Amino acid sequence: MKKIAIFVEGQSELIFVREYLLKQFEYQGIDLECRNLFRDERIQSAEYDFPNTEAIFHFQIINVGNDTSVLQRILNREQLLWNAGYERIIGLRDMYSGDYIEAMKQPREIKPELNHKFIGGTNKTIEQKAVKPQNIKFHFAIMELEAWFLGIPKLWERKGISNQSIKEKTGLDLSEIDPETTFLHPAEIIKDILKIINEPYRKQASEVESLVSYTTKQDFEDLQNSQKCTSFKEFTSNLTIN
Repeated sequence: MKKIAIFVEGQSELIFVREYLLKQFEYQGIDLECRNLFRDERIQSAEYDFPNTEAIFHFQIINVGNDTSVLQRILNREQLLWNAGYERIIGLRDMYSGDYIEAMKQPREIKPELNHKFIGGTNKTIEQKAVKPQNIKFHFAIMELEAWFLGIPKLWERKGISNQSIKEKTGLDLSEIDPETTFLHPAEIIKDILKIINEPYRKQASEVESLVSYTTKQDFEDLQNSQKCTSFKEFTSNLTIN
């Protein structure tokens, strides 16, 4: 069994990654454990396990509950995971954060050079402090995980919101836009879109579950093959081991 650990910043990311993996593997040959690790000494079971003792791939998805804690939790627990037979550790957090806003200053807009600075700084820390830096892959969703939902126009059609309605209400054409290079705060765009059908978006578990339930394996493959959401492609490319 090939084993991969994925550390994520929050519940939204845990739900998204779990559903992506299940759909990608078509619920076959995959074993999933979902955990919360809000303090280093206490790892706890979370909802959403998908057990399969005969699976080829085992994934442990660990929600650390804070964007700035993802890297440190990885470094603190990597030796335990290597000892337990894990072959790769993956980190996932949003680029948009309090630290990013502070560093961004004015004007408030996406700054590619700042993105590179955050990515480079994280990779440098891994190289300097990790036991096996070559086996750790850290990813930022740019600018937030919600950009990946916005990169799947068919999701919104299935929810009963046509692209034409989105254009009329928000002025945005999701079929043309690359969300990760357009929206500083993609969650706010999702909030605006869901207002069309009088649904809220507060990043609650039920709301994220609803969004991801409208996605398919083909949607994810289409996004991977598109010119959009490069951070999604980079993240998903590290989710299998040959």
